[in-house]
Amino acid sequence: FRARLPAGLSLEVLHDSPRQVDERVGSFMKNLLEGLVIVVLCMGLLMGLRAAVISATAIPLSVLVALALMPLTAVDLELVSIAAFIVALGMLVDDNIIVVDNIDVKLRQGLPPGEAAIQGTHELTIPVIVGTLGNIFAFFPMLLLSRETGAYIRSLPLVLSYSLGASMLIAFTVAPLAARAVMRRPKLVKEPGTGQVAQLYRRFLRGCLRRRALVVLASLGALAGAGALLYAIGFSFFPEAERDQLTVDIWLKEGSSLAETERVARLAEAELRRDPNVVSTLAYLGTGGPRFYITLMPEFQTSNFAQIMVNTKSPAVTAGVVDRFNERARTRYPGARVFARKLIMGMPIEAPVALRLSGPELTTLRRLSAEVQAILRATPGTDQVRDNIGDDVPSLHVEVDGERASRIGITHTDVALAFLSTHQGLELTRFTEDDKEIPVVLRLREEERAAASLAGLPVASSITGEKVPLSSVASVEPRFGPGVIRHHNGRRCLTVLAWTTGRLANDVVVEAWPRLSALRLPPGYRLEVAGEKEEMDRAFFELLIVFAVILALLVGLLALQLRTLRRVFVVLVAVPLSLVGAALGLYLGGYSFSFMAFLGVVSLAGMVIKNGVVWIEFVERAREAGRPREEAVIEAGIARLRPIILTAATTLGGLLPLGLFGGVLFEPMAWAMIAGLGLATVLTLVVVPVFYTLLVPEA
Repeated sequence: FRARLPAGLSLEVLHDSPRQVDERVGSFMKNLLEGLVIVVLCMGLLMGLRAAVISATAIPLSVLVALALMPLTAVDLELVSIAAFIVALGMLVDDNIIVVDNIDVKLRQGLPPGEAAIQGTHELTIPVIVGTLGNIFAFFPMLLLSRETGAYIRSLPLVLSYSLGASMLIAFTVAPLAARAVMRRPKLVKEPGTGQVAQLYRRFLRGCLRRRALVVLASLGALAGAGALLYAIGFSFFPEAERDQLTVDIWLKEGSSLAETERVARLAEAELRRDPNVVSTLAYLGTGGPRFYITLMPEFQTSNFAQIMVNTKSPAVTAGVVDRFNERARTRYPGARVFARKLIMGMPIEAPVALRLSGPELTTLRRLSAEVQAILRATPGTDQVRDNIGDDVPSLHVEVDGERASRIGITHTDVALAFLSTHQGLELTRFTEDDKEIPVVLRLREEERAAASLAGLPVASSITGEKVPLSSVASVEPRFGPGVIRHHNGRRCLTVLAWTTGRLANDVVVEAWPRLSALRLPPGYRLEVAGEKEEMDRAFFELLIVFAVILALLVGLLALQLRTLRRVFVVLVAVPLSLVGAALGLYLGGYSFSFMAFLGVVSLAGMVIKNGVVWIEFVERAREAGRPREEAVIEAGIARLRPIILTAATTLGGLLPLGLFGGVLFEPMAWAMIAGLGLATVLTLVVVPVFYTLLVPEA
């Protein structure tokens, strides 16, 4: 195409979405392969080669089934769907590990391979189904999330449900067939529970059962500590994007000419290009340009606005470019507001901190805005505090005399149409040619518009068709007035905006809110939180509803399987306590409790329930064989020790690459799940048995 360009024109690539997609998808595919290797190594070390190979077959088969089903529900291979495979990696082998481990137990008891495969699978059919459905129920209700938040993670519950369902079917078909053909009774068979680890666990659990009150108090104390940790790390919505791009917004006073806006934009561009980490810039005058990133808020065409898209050398240097430019921009552009900002993930918002004032009179809104801005400026961590109305600008006020106008058949609409057809142009029709539509407008010629006297502007009556000069029905007075008037839900409004430096937007709003709520608002005026906190509160509320749906589904599922509410409660004990590990993981990793971290915590519910369901199945079986309650609890713990540790290790191993290299979006979710599941595994082996002996009677 370059060869066909006229002389003087050049073609240059300034934004390349396919490159961004290829890099991110390639990185996540690498994480997927790393997770796969870690999962297989964990199984090989803890299970032996034959059992590990059988269990590992679930991964490629489940992934293939999910890939086949994804197009049926319009799920593409993108960041979130690949992340779903990474999250699922360790869980895909859980069912196979549970079944294969039980087949191995039957082989050690002396059963032939065929009989061991049948009995080992049949004994755990119902617990495995319940556990897998619990995992699916922990993710699938996320489809209830509305708006763009749900669109962000829609592929996560679908891909996980497809792959987990497939892994369960494989555990009941491929795994026992392969075990019958490959696995054999070991030559040296140890009695169950005679190993060193099992002996240590037995002594520790006996001690915990003797001190049950202390275990319960420690659990409650840990839960309270998790709440304190969450308060300490703070809450956020979505992180800033890791991109080699940023934007610079330029605002002049309302009514400024496009030429003046261009002059400031050129100066800002020159300043940016002097930074050695800037590769290229592209300025859009009078508009925000194409929406090259989903969270960019498009601006209406206005002569006092410009936006510069800036490409940097790498995502790592973008923050430095923003900070250096903003430091210099504070004093270099008098009469203009020039501000660089990084791209954000999540929802399009005007600014991280936004407070919406609404009421009937703009003068009162301006006064209240000044008070709100003063409070925000006094709050640490705020920057670029302003409102979205700006200063008054010179304007002309047209006052129509209703009585005189009605006598000659002139309406307010007639006056408005006269101004429209004189200056901006009144659209009469549209001319269509091929796929193009060209508006046809009625407007005075440029020389007539320049010479037109407002007093003599002809106004045509829509009733009589006669024309009269404007001065006969209205007066025109020069005034200072707002350059723009905004509305929200049908009410006149003004929004105070602020950016943050070194603090979370939620922390800024929470700290400032006591002083903001103490403002004395006149009747009919209202102050509301907007911006990131409004979107975060809405999304977190939806997630709480989803979490309630998940718990309801899990309680119903567990009630069908366990038959008593006491046993159901025992299994559910680990769900809130897994929050302890999640909070600790976020705190040590330096992450706030974001939407994705919340998503990881919600996802833990199904993971921690599966081990509890299978553990209780072993307890009840031991009690049916005549074991006392405490002995049955200890025996079940020892019998489930290896598969519980193994399933936890494979899940944690699969999540590890996502936690280390998943980027700012997925790292908080991964670490919340890694730490939460790690602690939940301990709880299943220690705290859940203690609660069982407290809640389930001896006989």
